[in-house]
Amino acid sequence: MLNIQGLYCQNLSLLSKLFLDQKTLFYDISLFLFYTLYSKSTILGYDPTFVGYFSKEKVSVENYNLACVLTFPQYRGQHYGTLLVELSYEISKLKKVVGSPEKPLSTQGLSVYKTYWRSSILLNLLQKSKQPTPPQTSKSTSSDLVSTKLSLNDQSSPLPETTALETFLVFSISELSAETAITVPDILATLDDLNLLSKWHDEHTVYLTFNFLLDTIKRLNISFKKRLDPSGVIAENLY
Repeated sequence: MLNIQGLYCQNLSLLSKLFLDQKTLFYDISLFLFYTLYSKSTILGYDPTFVGYFSKEKVSVENYNLACVLTFPQYRGQHYGTLLVELSYEISKLKKVVGSPEKPLSTQGLSVYKTYWRSSILLNLLQKSKQPTPPQTSKSTSSDLVSTKLSLNDQSSPLPETTALETFLVFSISELSAETAITVPDILATLDDLNLLSKWHDEHTVYLTFNFLLDTIKRLNISFKKRLDPSGVIAENLY
């Protein structure tokens, strides 16, 4: 992975227009950072092959962490696009900000992002639901009856009446956003797409048992496999 600048970036932007209908050309590429991805050849003596890239504004008022992403057609289906998206969010995490891609997204781009958002959000919820929580009653012993409530407010809000066996884990969507670097609107859209979002007392909430969460992951065939090893991301080389 390389961060490059100059005429190469301008030519890359022009080349991308051949593959992306939504691509808007900016001839002043000094406002953007470009991250190019190369695949190492398995054949001795052959140079690495350029497979794709993503760009982002150096300063984005809207907190966009990606302006354009492209994997060349012959390399699609090999999860390079997912790797580039993962990197864009790792950069956001390193900068301790939340981010979102510029819109509109291409059909394929939206599919990649939906897959990433689902995986990241459900993994976060799964990890939270496995954490030990103080019981609300002396009978709160069933790990299968863990209900999760997400609120748009940072302050815990009153919970509805529950059975004696239910234990609630309470946290905010802004907390979830900070931990995943995904914006609140993208989180809400993803939860709604998963049919997990509902309204309670004029707040967006999610109530689910641990088993229901597992069933959702299994039903949608959610994969938590990462294409990018975060430990290999060197912060000073990225921005």
